[in-house]
Amino acid sequence: MDFFELINKRESCRNFNKEKKVETQLLEKCVQWASLAPSACNSQPWSFVAVNEEKTAEKIAESVQGGGFNPYASQAPAFIVVCKEKAKLLDSFEKAGADSNSFRENDLGMALSYLTLAATENGLSSCILGWRDDKLVRAALKLEEKKEIHCVVAIGYSADENPPRKKKRKPLEEIFSVIE
Repeated sequence: MDFFELINKRESCRNFNKEKKVETQLLEKCVQWASLAPSACNSQPWSFVAVNEEKTAEKIAESVQGGGFNPYASQAPAFIVVCKEKAKLLDSFEKAGADSNSFRENDLGMALSYLTLAATENGLSSCILGWRDDKLVRAALKLEEKKEIHCVVAIGYSADENPPRKKKRKPLEEIFSVIE
């Protein structure tokens, strides 16, 4: 599919087919494609942990459901946990006082976009889960305490057979200006 079709097809899935397991090689492919995202000074300040085992996936689902959030996460058969790694900028950036955390956040956002687009391109659905209990995620994955978690992405096959809904976005005139 072309890029415009891909970005229109990608949407946050909240109705996964729990019975249909995600092939591990597809999770690997999504991460491989995400790793191609641009990053400042090519620092690639990310790592990914794919969860494709049922009991661990259940623990990850629990970790994102506190306070009544993300009830649909229990349907997701797989997850990808995106972790923050140290951004290694060029010395010239550091000397100029560049904030490596700012660059890192931008880089992680791009990798996350690539990850969800890769999932869509490979016939999968995804949902970026904004709320999580990091202690529960760490315990489920046996991550060391110093490992920073950026976000959790639910991955699976959609149980919906309907085409993606029309995206509701602000009009271009409201968000775009040009100085000529």
